[in-house]
Amino acid sequence: VDPGFDQVDGFVETWYDQSGNGNDAVQATASLQPKIVNAGSLLADGVTFDGSDDVLTSINSSLTNYTFAGVYTVKTIADNAGFLGKGAGGSDREFFVRMKSDGKVEHRVYSTGSSSTFDTIASSASAISADTTALIAGSFNGSTNAIRLDIDDTVLTATSSVGLYAGTSSLTIPSALGNEAHTAVAELLFYNTDESGKLADIKTNINSHYSIF
Repeated sequence: VDPGFDQVDGFVETWYDQSGNGNDAVQATASLQPKIVNAGSLLADGVTFDGSDDVLTSINSSLTNYTFAGVYTVKTIADNAGFLGKGAGGSDREFFVRMKSDGKVEHRVYSTGSSSTFDTIASSASAISADTTALIAGSFNGSTNAIRLDIDDTVLTATSSVGLYAGTSSLTIPSALGNEAHTAVAELLFYNTDESGKLADIKTNINSHYSIF
């Protein structure tokens, strides 16, 4: 396509880590790269994944604790479509965050890497809607098995019946555990520590910018 007509698409090969730790999210395969420009127009909702095979990968070190907070605008509500996760297949699963067919979200941790050893905390009331921006956050503490899931200003907490598998699969955006979500991601924070005590402030800062809730 002649770039003089501003009809080109733009894809993301590297989403740079702004923390200074160098944990960039990357995708070297062109056909798997998410889009940021469509037909010459910036996709205002953020880096947009097609829900088929687009995925970025980041850290692959073992985790004990973690915290995440992301700004997602889901384009298609689909069962078991992942937003964020670590691990893939049936024997190296660690955790993932995904939506269900009713738009509700679940946060699941695995204790042995096996697809059959897990515990889940799920949103019982707050569902996400297509083309509506949501702040999805949560955390896990490997010492106490405290698991948390936040959908906008709704906070759910529980004690997981299982611990977290210490694997070294890559962190993936969206989750590669099952189907990748058809979603745009404007911002994503990820910590390899339990920052649940700071999540309220983190969410306030994010919401002050995006006015999500």
